[in-house]
Parts: sequence; structure tokens; C-alpha cells
Amino acid sequence: MVLLGDPERTKQIYDLLYSLGVTANYKGFYYTAYAVCLCAQEPQKLMSVMKSVYPDVADYFGTNVRAVERLIRRTLQYVWEINPQRISKLFGREIDNRPKPVHFLAALTKEAFPTCLLEN
Repeated sequence: MVLLGDPERTKQIYDLLYSLGVTANYKGFYYTAYAVCLCAQEPQKLMSVMKSVYPDVADYFGTNVRAVERLIRRTLQYVWEINPQRISKLFGREIDNRPKPVHFLAALTKEAFPTCLLEN
């Protein structure tokens, strides 16, 4: 599935999610990937994910905002449980507690597309 018509960005985020241990047989994989692509396109969306990211993801996948939030949160929880050191590396510092989904999305966006947060 090519997200937002950009196969290169799609590959970057898919590769990053795979490196974290998240696989494509899980809905949260696609919801998280699409959310990151949206944030890369418009970084200001990170200021209010509940109002600007989750509704767009829900519309794209034909679901509701609560399902999107839950599955992105569960994706984060899964990564945290299997690989907390990788989360710390993603954030560039030691993380003692599981981060919030918005912070996870921001870190994924920064890791997959390092210049996008500087361009906009």
C-alpha cells in the first residue's frame, strides 16, 4: 500500500516500523505509518494529533478516531514491551517510561524523515 502517493516515504516508514518489530499483519502498522506520513507532510499536525491526525487516518481507513488512537497506542505498547532500548535510541536518550503516542509519532517522523521537521 503506497501512502499519500509517495512510494519512497512509504518505504522509509515501513522499514522503520519493521526495524522496531512491528509487522504488516497488524492494523496498527498501517495506521501508524499513515499518521507518520501525514506528520511528515504537515509537521504542525503534531500539535494536535487528536484533532488533525487521527481523524484523517480514520477517514482514510474507514474507521473511527477511537480505533485509530487505540491501535497506534497498542503499536507503541508492543514496541515498548519487546524493545524498550530501541525506543530510547529513537528518542536519542534513555526513556524510563513508555512515551505518549504523540511523542512516538513525532520521534518516528523525525527518524524516518529527518529534514521534514526543519523544512516546514
